[in-house]
Amino acid sequence: MRNVNKGFTVLELSIIVSIIAVIFVILFSSQSSIKKKSAFMVEKGMSLSMFKRISKAIQQEIKSSSEIVIPKVNEDSKFVLLKTDDEIPVLLGFDPNYGLFKTKNGKKSLLVRTKQKNFTVTYIKFVAKSQTQLEFYLKARMKQPDEALVEFFDVFNL
Repeated sequence: MRNVNKGFTVLELSIIVSIIAVIFVILFSSQSSIKKKSAFMVEKGMSLSMFKRISKAIQQEIKSSSEIVIPKVNEDSKFVLLKTDDEIPVLLGFDPNYGLFKTKNGKKSLLVRTKQKNFTVTYIKFVAKSQTQLEFYLKARMKQPDEALVEFFDVFNL
C-alpha cells in the first residue's frame, strides 16, 4: 500500500506566506501615498481659498474706485494705487508677513490676513492692461510636500 500524505510542505507554506506579505506591503504603501496626496490636496484647497478671499477683497476695492493710477498700462507693480470718487487715493499692497492691506488717508488697514503655517505667499504682481482692466498674479510655496508651488491669476474690470 501506498502512504499518501494530505497536506502542504514547509516550502509551499512559506511561498504562500511570502505572497500574502507582498500583497500587504503593496496595499499599505499605496494607502500611505494616498494619505499624503489627500493631505496635499487639502493644503492646496486651503491656499486657493485664501487666494480667492484676497481676490474678492481686491475686486471690492477696485469696484469702489474710479481709476487705476498705478500701475500704468502694460507695466507691473507690487501694489496698486486707485483713485476714488472722493479723490482720496487708496493704496492696495501686500506684505508677506502681514497680508493684503489698504492705505487711505495715511491709515493702514488689513483686508486679508495671509500668515499661515501651511504655505507662504512668495510673489504678488499687478499688471494694468488698460485703464479699466487689471490682472493679478499670486504665487505661494507650500510647506508640505517639498515646497510645492501654487499659482493664482485673476482679472479685474473697473
